[in-house]
Amino acid sequence: MVQPFPVRESSILSLSELVSRLLGLLFLARFVAELGLAESAEFRILLPLIGVATTLGSIGLPQALTRLFASAVLEAGRPVPRSLLRAAWRGTGCAAGFALLMIGLLSALAVQDGIEKSEFARLLETAVPLLLLMCVTGSLRGMLLGLGSTYSPAFAQLVEVGVRLAALIFLLPYLSVEHAQAAEVGILTLTAGEAVAGLFLGTVLWLEVKKRGVVRDKTPGSLFSVLRMSFAPTGQSLLASLGYALELPLAHELLSRSHGEAAASQLIAEYATIALPLLCAPMVLTDGIATAHLPLASAERAASGGRAFAVHLRRIIGAVMMIAVPATGAALVLAPTLAGWFHAPEAAMMLLLLAPAALPLYLQAPLSSLLQAQGRSRALLYAGLLGDAVRLGMICAAFGLWQAGRSGFALAFAASALVQTGSLLWMLRQYTTLTVPWRTLYRSVQAALAAAALLLIALHAPKPFSFTALPLAWGAGAMLLCGWILMYAQEITPQTLSRLPLIGILFDTRRKKGV
Repeated sequence: MVQPFPVRESSILSLSELVSRLLGLLFLARFVAELGLAESAEFRILLPLIGVATTLGSIGLPQALTRLFASAVLEAGRPVPRSLLRAAWRGTGCAAGFALLMIGLLSALAVQDGIEKSEFARLLETAVPLLLLMCVTGSLRGMLLGLGSTYSPAFAQLVEVGVRLAALIFLLPYLSVEHAQAAEVGILTLTAGEAVAGLFLGTVLWLEVKKRGVVRDKTPGSLFSVLRMSFAPTGQSLLASLGYALELPLAHELLSRSHGEAAASQLIAEYATIALPLLCAPMVLTDGIATAHLPLASAERAASGGRAFAVHLRRIIGAVMMIAVPATGAALVLAPTLAGWFHAPEAAMMLLLLAPAALPLYLQAPLSSLLQAQGRSRALLYAGLLGDAVRLGMICAAFGLWQAGRSGFALAFAASALVQTGSLLWMLRQYTTLTVPWRTLYRSVQAALAAAALLLIALHAPKPFSFTALPLAWGAGAMLLCGWILMYAQEITPQTLSRLPLIGILFDTRRKKGV
């Protein structure tokens, strides 16, 4: 039997990710405002190194544990195998060792302008507890998602960012720059948030395991299986980080030769700082779909051997269409206004050129989760490597041979997104016949056109009632209009809405009253 689309789980994870990002922006704004842009530069330099060092413990291992726990514990209340718990904690230890090794190698290879060697070593020592905690909390999240717990990892994410912000507000007066570096203050606040989140997740996991019980099994510890499934997502993340790390310096060098230093810096700022983050903002929804589908598809594969795979694939493609197509329409209409908020009106053209690639970009995370559930983790690595190679090759061709400007970024980005998503779909075809939900695409285009029309009215409305004056109200109206059109077309059903948090309570109440 095919399980329903995980609407509740997807919405919970997406909402927590959205709120966490907003709180994270507030944290960074407060951090820079209190300590200054120059003083916070060291913290910005160190953050990418911490992220790369913990890729195994925060990305690869949690996803592997989610798959294993979902496959082994198929029913609610079923005991947890002792061997799986043992392998999870051994894997966490390996991830912590990997993080410490990576941070040591990166610190030896990195060129840190403006930071003395002794100061940088001190910062790394301060970051060691944070590295270890990130590996532990990552494993706890993965295990809880595999056991079917969605609220606790989502709530822990909010707790983590909230504690960071509270620590910055209340501890900063006692940690002045004279007593501690700005980067140390930032690391300490991150560590406080990670510690509280880890304590909460550990308590929830202990209660869940205590309620289910632990069964002694004769299966030896599957540490090798855990690590084998972890390395592919870790490798994909590292390759993606390396690809983007090479992309901007390469583009800057080639653009400087043809357009000059100032123009090159301007174009890269439009692309990397404004247009790309705006285009990726709705991906919190598709990332929630991907995270929610991983344990569900893994459990169903263990139970049915993949017979439900075609249904999941079609549902995912349809759900992403209903998000990506209206988002593309909104980006095309609002590009000048959104770029104006950043005081960079030239970036509007960059966003207009990137917007058509939203659908293949948004599909990547959900399709990757299905491949992981089928045991094809290495496919993610191959697709990511191919996408990075295409993007770097197109940058060399666009800026080196054709001397393109903004269109060069759009060509490289679109080619990479199409090739990577196409590779994922081609790998998925071996499990089922790929059928495109054309009806859903047609209805999504209708919803996008209606939302675009409403937003155009909002842009030309009298000033007190225009989109510029009331962006949240008009944005919510456009979203509700899209939802109503999709509901009228029966792409979104009342049964689907009844599984949403809070909204589902309203639907249940109305159904009981006979409304």
